[in-house]
Amino acid sequence: MTQTAYGQTVALADAIVVELNAASLCLAVSAERKFARLLDLKDIPKIGESVRIDVFPGDELEDRTGLSGTFIDTYGVHFLIQQQVTDTTNGGISETQVSLLMQLRSQIIEMLCSRTISGSTAVHPFSKAHIIAVRHGAEGVYDLAKLEGEKVFYSDSILTYKAPVTRR
Repeated sequence: MTQTAYGQTVALADAIVVELNAASLCLAVSAERKFARLLDLKDIPKIGESVRIDVFPGDELEDRTGLSGTFIDTYGVHFLIQQQVTDTTNGGISETQVSLLMQLRSQIIEMLCSRTISGSTAVHPFSKAHIIAVRHGAEGVYDLAKLEGEKVFYSDSILTYKAPVTRR
C-alpha cells in the first residue's frame, strides 16, 4: 500500500525539500527528507559536489483557542547542511568554501522566510504556513569542533512555521 498522507511536519519537510532542490543558490544542493542523521564521513560530499542538506521533521504543536474548535498550528523543521571542506592545495580547511556555506545557510533562511509553504499531503492539509522563528542547533551556527577536527562543515538550523488559524 502506498502512503498518500503524512504527518504535518513530514509534509512540511517534504515541501521544503522541493523548494530547496528547485532554488537557485550560491552552491548546488541536494536536499532530502530524513528521520536520522548520518554522520559517516564517507557519505558527506566533498568540495565540488552538491552540498548535502538533510531536512528533518520536528516539533508539532496545536493550540486550541477557547471552545470554538479553532486551532493555531506550529511546526518545527531542522535543516542540516554538511560538506567536507578540505582544501585540496594544502590539506587545511578551505576558508573560501566555509564562507560560501555560511552564505548558503543565509540564502536558504532568507528564501524560506520570504515564502509560504503548503502541506497538501498532510493528514490535516494546511496552506500558507510561514516562518515565525529561526534558531540554530546546540553547536551554534556551525560546529567548530567538527570543522577543526574532521574538516566538515556542519550547520543545523531550526525553523518554526505557523499555519493560519483553522477550524476543525
